[in-house]
Amino acid sequence: MMCPRHDERGVVAVMVLFVLAVAAFLVMEMTYGVRVEHAGSVWFRDMVHARWLAEGGLEWACARIRADGGTPDHFGEDWNKLSELSEAFSDAFRTGSVECSIEDETGKFPINALALVTDKDIEQGKGVAGVFLRLLDVLGRERGLQLDIKERREVLVRVKDWIDADTVRSAGGTGGTGPESADYTGVSPKYSPPNRPMRTLDELLLIPMPKKIGLALKSVLELDAVSRLFTVQDTGGKININTAPKALLMALVSDEKMREPFRDAVLEYRADPDNDLGGTWYRERDNMGNVAYAPMLPDCLGVMARVYFVRVEAHSGMAVRRLAAFVSRTGGRDGAPAVLWQQVS
Repeated sequence: MMCPRHDERGVVAVMVLFVLAVAAFLVMEMTYGVRVEHAGSVWFRDMVHARWLAEGGLEWACARIRADGGTPDHFGEDWNKLSELSEAFSDAFRTGSVECSIEDETGKFPINALALVTDKDIEQGKGVAGVFLRLLDVLGRERGLQLDIKERREVLVRVKDWIDADTVRSAGGTGGTGPESADYTGVSPKYSPPNRPMRTLDELLLIPMPKKIGLALKSVLELDAVSRLFTVQDTGGKININTAPKALLMALVSDEKMREPFRDAVLEYRADPDNDLGGTWYRERDNMGNVAYAPMLPDCLGVMARVYFVRVEAHSGMAVRRLAAFVSRTGGRDGAPAVLWQQVS
């Protein structure tokens, strides 16, 4: 008698389902890999595109600076309206956009100019030394802190010793004379002043100060105030009064009672688009109203910008590239603006 034949159709069905499941899994993995690779390619394309958009925005900003010519620089000029014009610039691109802005670095205090001040300047508060001393006073009062004149001179001396070429402590501070290294004996790890111009404003935090002065100074020289009021760029030692911020305007005046009237007179005159912002308008009594002390202003003032800070933000797809650059008005080929430094992130 023959054994009954078992039906194997169920086993075959299970094997077929297993093979189909494995195949589906492999297809999904391959598809996922393709999608990831495609997304990576698109991201890389957008990043490259955004980078070139940012570079194009910088070139566009340089072109606007060059087109400005040799006229006095103020907030009413096209370079200051670059953020408003960015929309028109972005319309030229179908898959991206660019936002640009330009800031006049010459309207800030040129901190590296302190390397050339003399001991007499520090003692008498003349020139850029006097402006720096008064600026510390103005910022201190804004924040409810106050450094007396001796403490402010000590700050000036230590900043000057950081950037001047010699290794001897300048006179005029509270620490007396001697080697500059004496002010750095307590720092850890040990370092000495570089005796060169500052390259970034962050270096201000590396200059050791007496404890009382240091605590007050950290509050006075907050990061936003530092970047808004100081520059490490070579502005020829000049301050553009047409773009100087309020605190710096007040620091231009030696008479404490006249700081606010002078600031208000300058702001009012600058706000009128019909006024002439060239020459030495700030020294003419008719322009300054009742502020009759204008001729006693320091000789470090001007009405022209020498260095600009350019910000560019470029968008392409999901990618964003940000570019920051310092641009000199001249110095490039055929007198074109020259990029002194730039960083892309």
